[in-house]
Amino acid sequence: MANNDVYLYFLYSEQQNKERTAIDKKMSKTFTPGVVIVGGRRTFFTEISRTKTTNKYSDCKLVAEGWSSKMKYTPVRSVG
Repeated sequence: MANNDVYLYFLYSEQQNKERTAIDKKMSKTFTPGVVIVGGRRTFFTEISRTKTTNKYSDCKLVAEGWSSKMKYTPVRSVG
């Protein structure tokens, strides 16, 4: 583990996804959830956290976790 390596939790919430999509649409942007590779499969996430219990959305679920240096992912994006 590198000195600056941190343990990350990849979280997904359908409610958060809908809210971010609506907010970005008002600003003429497009919200795209992030993608993390888990067991060779692509999995969507709406948030990366350093703790798995800080998300405010009740439907939030943990989709992946691991050291940042070991995880393959593309971040959440707002494009417009």
